[in-house]
Amino acid sequence: MTATAEQRIVAAADLPAEVIAPLFEACFGQPFDAAWWRWKYRAPRNPSLALVEDGRAMAHYGGMPRALSMFGEPVAGLQVGDVMVHPQARGGLGRRGPFYRLASTFLGHEVGYGLPALLAFGFPNLRALRLGEALGLYAAVDTVTELRWPATPHQVPRPRRIDAADTGTAALIDRAWVQMQADLGAMLAGVRDAMWWSARYAGHPAAPYATWLIEQPEPALLVLRAHGQALEWIDFIGPLASLAAARDAARALAGAGAHGEVFAWLSSSAAARVRDAAAVERNIEVGVPTCAYTPGPAAETLRGRWWLMGGDADFR
Repeated sequence: MTATAEQRIVAAADLPAEVIAPLFEACFGQPFDAAWWRWKYRAPRNPSLALVEDGRAMAHYGGMPRALSMFGEPVAGLQVGDVMVHPQARGGLGRRGPFYRLASTFLGHEVGYGLPALLAFGFPNLRALRLGEALGLYAAVDTVTELRWPATPHQVPRPRRIDAADTGTAALIDRAWVQMQADLGAMLAGVRDAMWWSARYAGHPAAPYATWLIEQPEPALLVLRAHGQALEWIDFIGPLASLAAARDAARALAGAGAHGEVFAWLSSSAAARVRDAAAVERNIEVGVPTCAYTPGPAAETLRGRWWLMGGDADFR
């Protein structure tokens, strides 16, 4: 997959952290955390690609395998992340540029009928999404919105916090996911079983998340994280009938923890189930694309059917 004598497309997993770090810091303006990067792009498979020029990483296209439930059936998926092009990279944003070369190589090898993943999804800003559409790489299938609620006084009974060390946690989460999957019906969502929860939340190297159990006839769980003066509602696992109880519990926990408000990032389909009269909505100009580069499920069959929350996108 050599592009020119000076530039090569390589497996990003083969690059040491010190090669990726300058690219990450130049693109995101944040310090690079090698332990976090290894956790995010962990084994058993990392299909991410990088464009290397004279020993420097000039672009990166990340891919994280994600098991999906598509209309109630299990399918293999890939989540795209950390799409980076160094400000000094040659070639621009056209079909000869590093973004197109990496994205087309990645999607052509990884996503579509007969390839390792049936579907790919990600969370680009609208400018990047429109570029991908113009280049024939992406098709928009959803948008992400932010909902905010004021904190409320502490409620009784209080949700119970759980962690991986608690007896029965895995069985509880798996039970909640089975019910949620059934309720989602003709929607599309990332699998939220105990194995995924353990890797995604309990296994995070900085452990910034708290998982709370709502004791209802069927278990429901919400994942929260402190975010400045607000409490972020990161995820939900459980019957959709418990969404209102989860939202109210998040607001009460925010009040008990001296946070002024709760916010959540949700796909439009999920936001429609969570929005109430107290919610304040903000357009954050983030879209959800699917792959249009290779043959696969048609975009129109996926539009408005994604269930996504902040935990699907946010790996901080």
